[in-house]
Amino acid sequence: SDARASFSNYGRTVPVYAPGVSIYSAFNGGGYGNGGDGTSYSSPLVAGLAGIVKSFHSSWTPRQVALQIKTTCDSIDGVNPSLAGNLGRGRVNFARALSESHAGIEINSALVRTPGGRTLFLPNDTIV
Repeated sequence: SDARASFSNYGRTVPVYAPGVSIYSAFNGGGYGNGGDGTSYSSPLVAGLAGIVKSFHSSWTPRQVALQIKTTCDSIDGVNPSLAGNLGRGRVNFARALSESHAGIEINSALVRTPGGRTLFLPNDTIV
């Protein structure tokens, strides 16, 4: 549903999201079914995507792989309106990460501030 799970973290330092509720999984001792919920299920999805992106682009650095994943996410702000702007780039999209090529700029230092002193970009933010 792309709704943020109640146990999931959020904020400007979380770059991407992945499914972590009712994940179909292999069971210890055999069989498959609803393995459960949690970031223990979503983290391997993102790690697996990184490995697949790297296999498609063997010369890419880890930063380039991460940038590709970030810039091909689908926004989930629409189904999480109270957290809009605090859900990173959105939910990872395997198909887009493997089929699209996006140029992006990675911010390495935060130099842009509002007149009130609020930092607009954090280190490693991505601008598309």
